[in-house]
Amino acid sequence: MPIRPAPIAVSLALAASALAVGCAKPKREPPQVNKLLEVAGQPSLAEVVRKRTLYDAEGNLLPSEQVLSGLTLPRGLTRKRAMRRRWVYESRVPVDKLRRYFGLRLITGQIRPGGGGITYVAATPREAKGGVVKLDVKVGDHPSTRGIAVVDIRELPPPPINPPSDRELRQIMKFRAQRAD
Repeated sequence: MPIRPAPIAVSLALAASALAVGCAKPKREPPQVNKLLEVAGQPSLAEVVRKRTLYDAEGNLLPSEQVLSGLTLPRGLTRKRAMRRRWVYESRVPVDKLRRYFGLRLITGQIRPGGGGITYVAATPREAKGGVVKLDVKVGDHPSTRGIAVVDIRELPPPPINPPSDRELRQIMKFRAQRAD
C-alpha cells in the first residue's frame, strides 16, 4: 500500500508546532504578583543589598547594627575571638577606612602607633550612654595575611568603687616589694 504524502506532511507540521509551543519562553508574571509571592518576614532583595553595602556616597564606612560597650561597630567586620572584655575582628576593609571610622567615634587623649597599626588608648565611645566605658581599640594590618585588617577591642575594667587609701597602697607596695626579694 503506498504511503500518501499528505498525512506525513500533516504529522510533521503538528510535531513542529508542538515542539515550538514546548520551547516557548514562559510568560513573566507582573511585578505585583512577584511581591505577593514574597515570603512574609523575609527581607526583599533591595533590603539585603542595602544591608550589605559597606560605604556611603562619600566612601565612608557605614555603621552596623552591632553595638559593643557603647561603640557601634562598622559594617564588614567578622568576629574571630571573644574573651572576657576583649573582642577581635577581621575585615577586608582597608585599614585607613577603619581608622577614620573609629577616630570619629572615640574620644581619647592618646593615639599610640605600633605593631603595624594604631591604638586609641583609654577611649570613650561618643555614643555611650550611662556609665563611662573605657576601651583600647587597636586597628592595624593582620600580621600574617595580606589585605586583612584586624580590630582588637579591649574593655578596660572600671575603677574600684572603694579605692584603697594612700596608707593601704603603701602597705600593698611594701608587701609586694618584700615578696619580690
